[in-house]
Amino acid sequence: MSKRILRYLFIIFLFGSGSFAYGQAIVHKPVLLKQGTIKTYNNVSEWAARQSKYPTQVFVQFAKLPSASQKESLAQSGTELVQYIPENTWVAIVSKKADAQVLQSAGAIFVTDVNPGWKQGPALQEQLNTAQEMLELSVSFLPVVDEPEAIAFINSLGGRIIANRIQSMGYCNLAISKKDARILIDWYGVSYADVYTPDAPLNLDTKTMYRGKIASAPPASGGYGLTGKGVTIGVGDNTSGIFHVDLMDRIVNFNAMGYTNHGVHIN
Repeated sequence: MSKRILRYLFIIFLFGSGSFAYGQAIVHKPVLLKQGTIKTYNNVSEWAARQSKYPTQVFVQFAKLPSASQKESLAQSGTELVQYIPENTWVAIVSKKADAQVLQSAGAIFVTDVNPGWKQGPALQEQLNTAQEMLELSVSFLPVVDEPEAIAFINSLGGRIIANRIQSMGYCNLAISKKDARILIDWYGVSYADVYTPDAPLNLDTKTMYRGKIASAPPASGGYGLTGKGVTIGVGDNTSGIFHVDLMDRIVNFNAMGYTNHGVHIN
């Protein structure tokens, strides 16, 4: 094999290796959402240069989780991290023109404005494509949004609140026109929205599925006549059962801790 051919092969090898390393450096783990997958890459400077809307809700992915001091630095520059999602990614609120250098010094590698479609449940997406003009929704808000601000924005769109649990649980049920629902979902303070369904005890179906009626049915009907009267059951986790729809009116004693999704689920 001639020296010229060997030289060419060596150059091709270097180019191929360099391209692979370059690709590895700019492409990161995708963010997996219920509504789809976001492919991430190095774009902080590019995003910051074209950013013009604020306050706005964004996803920020980091090379590694930022420290407390880095979070503070970001907050002082107008980017507040408010909710963690997988793959080193945070939901953040950007309240003023973003500084790419501050973001990058905190380890940010990818930023994107949150698409309203990423905040919609599947049932809501279906209703938005029907002829139905009025919708009843359950809407959850990010913790940076207080109750008066959320209510004021809903009222400005002509919405009617059905049940308000913003202060205690971070969400409310409301009725709103389909046109204004799209505006509400796009608002920076909204975390998620889906079609409103009335609360119902979860054991309605379970009693039939697992033959629970045998336990509570009277002996004359072939059951055991067990009602649960006089029986106290203790369940503990990192929140109180008063936030659970099946338990809130049946709590005897509770740990006076704030609402958490995990604790309510376990209860």
